[in-house]
This record gives sequence, C-alpha cells and structure tokens, in this order.
Amino acid sequence: MERLILTISQAHALQRSDTPWPAEWAFMLTPERAKADTLADPTRMAIGMAMKARGCEDDQIAEQLGWKQASVPLRILARL
Repeated sequence: MERLILTISQAHALQRSDTPWPAEWAFMLTPERAKADTLADPTRMAIGMAMKARGCEDDQIAEQLGWKQASVPLRILARL
C-alpha cells in the first residue's frame, strides 16, 4: 500500500480546502510503531472501526495501525 506523509499543517490545510476529493476522507493520528504488535488499545480500535466503516481491508488497517496480520484486534473488528 502506498503511504502519504503530510505534516500536521498540510493535513489541516487539506481538510479546510474547497477542492473536492473523490470520496469522503479524514486523517487520524497515531504514534508510529517500531514493529507490528497485537495490542487492541482503545485509540487504535476506534481508528480501526472508522477505517472499516470507510471500506478499508484488514491488510490496510493492520499496516496503518501497526498490527500483525490475523491478530486479535483485527478479528474483533471483523466481528463488529
């Protein structure tokens, strides 16, 4: 998956922009993980649920949130 890296000011400018985007989007900030883990902390679970609601696949969610593939948090999201 491609990764877009913006500064906070760039991201805020994009959100305030009148330029139409092809789909609904938003950004959420989480600390970058050194390596993937299996922790289902509340912040990442909330972000994962928002990503799932926007149609993201499990592999995209895992990569963005620093989770291992087929981990407990992803199984929890699949059940919700």
